[in-house]
Amino acid sequence: MADARAERIDAAVRAAGELIGCLLIEGPVTPGQARLIVEGVVRATVPNAEGFEVRESAARIVAELGGAT
Repeated sequence: MADARAERIDAAVRAAGELIGCLLIEGPVTPGQARLIVEGVVRATVPNAEGFEVRESAARIVAELGGAT
């Protein structure tokens, strides 16, 4: 990772993923709801985060997990 900002965004995306995982235990989560949760958690952590930063972070995390969805 290049910098502290990217690390904070990655941590927020991971936290949002954990939240979504907990919600999935109770029932389905639509892709739109998941996107809203991820963006909300990231923007709460890094208020001026850009959409492309969130997408790049999510791609890095999926790659780290070996392509798991």
